[in-house]
Amino acid sequence: MGFHTAAVVAAVAVLTLTVLVGPLIALIVVAVVVVLLVLAARPHWSIYATIFLGLTTFPAFIPYQFQIGPTTIFSYEPALIIAAAWAFLGRKPASGVLLRVSLLVVIVVAWGAAGVIQRYPGIEVIGDARGLINVALCAVVAAVVFGSSLITPVLRALLVSLWISAAVTLVSSVSGLSVVGRSEDAGLVFINGVSTSSSATRLLTPASEVAVLVVCACVALFMMGRFRLALPFFVPALLITGLGFSRNSVLAIAAAALFALLLAGNKRSFAAVLKLLLAIAAVSGLVALGAAAGLPGTTYIVTQVQGFVTRVVEGLGSTAISLDSSAIARESENRYALQAIQNAPVFGHGLGFAYRPPYGPVGSFSATKGQFYAHNFYLWTLVKAGAVGLLIFLLAVLVPVVAVAKGRSRVGIMLSSTGLGLLASLAFAPLRQRSRQRGAVSQ
Repeated sequence: MGFHTAAVVAAVAVLTLTVLVGPLIALIVVAVVVVLLVLAARPHWSIYATIFLGLTTFPAFIPYQFQIGPTTIFSYEPALIIAAAWAFLGRKPASGVLLRVSLLVVIVVAWGAAGVIQRYPGIEVIGDARGLINVALCAVVAAVVFGSSLITPVLRALLVSLWISAAVTLVSSVSGLSVVGRSEDAGLVFINGVSTSSSATRLLTPASEVAVLVVCACVALFMMGRFRLALPFFVPALLITGLGFSRNSVLAIAAAALFALLLAGNKRSFAAVLKLLLAIAAVSGLVALGAAAGLPGTTYIVTQVQGFVTRVVEGLGSTAISLDSSAIARESENRYALQAIQNAPVFGHGLGFAYRPPYGPVGSFSATKGQFYAHNFYLWTLVKAGAVGLLIFLLAVLVPVVAVAKGRSRVGIMLSSTGLGLLASLAFAPLRQRSRQRGAVSQ
């Protein structure tokens, strides 16, 4: 078929679709077909599509997920599946990578089957399995990209994604622009009715989690004196992380920094830490002077800093935690999880198991999806898959962290420190991919 004939056929098809289903649906169908044709010709572009669709913060009018019946499809998932298929079939990851990925698949298949056999809600079995499946797919793609010629363009795509996300997040924070994700007051709410209401707005977006990992990696690079390499990634990632006002992010970064300092511990590392602290002090001093002089923008910065100190720094204190309704809700989760673990400590209850009763308003997160969800990923895994499942997971993720740390190369220290930061954060923020409602328990 010649080009002109193909063009005519395509035009007729588009016009027919427009008449039959309307212009909007026709536009969506055409866009999907074009994307699939492009990915068929350049399958590795699906990696870039995954980054921009899954890790980038966009205004709320750009859909991040689609509802098909009872199932939510995230916009990046088709691209991720294509990227993983390309990596697995075309590039063939190393056998060690495939073994570790297979361990994650074992958890999904074995304990997913257990959930189906016990007739748990199918949508919840899928929901529990989804995060692990996505992690396995990402691991396959990352194993192929790392060390290949694709690493540079992929990192450039991630850098562009971070800067877009930082810009959109900043605009949202300043102007109130609605973005994909959650937006709420950055203050804490205490059980005695008192709240540390803040003028700052807390934004948790698709870029929030990857930004924390990027900050972890950059801090590790800083420890080794690699400031120029890390700075372009560090600035947008730090902005996104800071405007998330999340305590678990600070804990993850602290764990990564400590591990990097232990591995790269020498005079140069301590000098790098001192330089970083001096830079933070200098920036803080400039902001304070600007605020005192009434320079434009400094009031906004001071408001964000005050909100961060109130929620994150002071919120980590024992007194604040004992009164924080969010922390108390998590303690309640942990108690229910521990009770469920006692009933099936070795093999767990299977994916899709509701470990706690519903509570709160009808239709709220705590009354629906919250029965299956726990912030502490390790307790969640013990509930669903028992000690055996948790051991399998730890074997899958700890082996590469230990392996790259042994060499004590710069790349190895960066990767292992970031991995440890991620593992530390899992005690507060799970891998499970979910669609959370506004007003759910905050991080």
